[in-house]
Amino acid sequence: MDKAKNSLKDEMKSVALQRIRKLFELAEANFDERPELSKRYVWIARKIAMRHNVRFDFEIRKKFCKKCGAFLSVGKNAKVRVGGGIAKLSCIECGFVRKICLKRKQKVKEARKNPRDQDSKKKKWCKRR
Repeated sequence: MDKAKNSLKDEMKSVALQRIRKLFELAEANFDERPELSKRYVWIARKIAMRHNVRFDFEIRKKFCKKCGAFLSVGKNAKVRVGGGIAKLSCIECGFVRKICLKRKQKVKEARKNPRDQDSKKKKWCKRR
């Protein structure tokens, strides 16, 4: 019974992801003529994601404003500034700024190289290591 329930949930999540991607494609296609319709598509996609507990991909997350829900198109209603290893994506409609770390992959790789250094800092009481 549990396996059938889990497979149904997985299937529902995959369908939800397909719908979300389709809604973002429609939002991008209709942005030039009808920006309010593209904002509505983003709102519907967010509601689907919340209902099915689905996380947006990183590429999809960059395409909308977290505060006002507007579909972002660089040069039209969004601007990007890069400096110091951080990209700042600004929504012109509401002024919200999203910061994206560009050097994150390097930090993760460095952390994976020396796992014992991190463990020894956390667990000083363990004498077996």
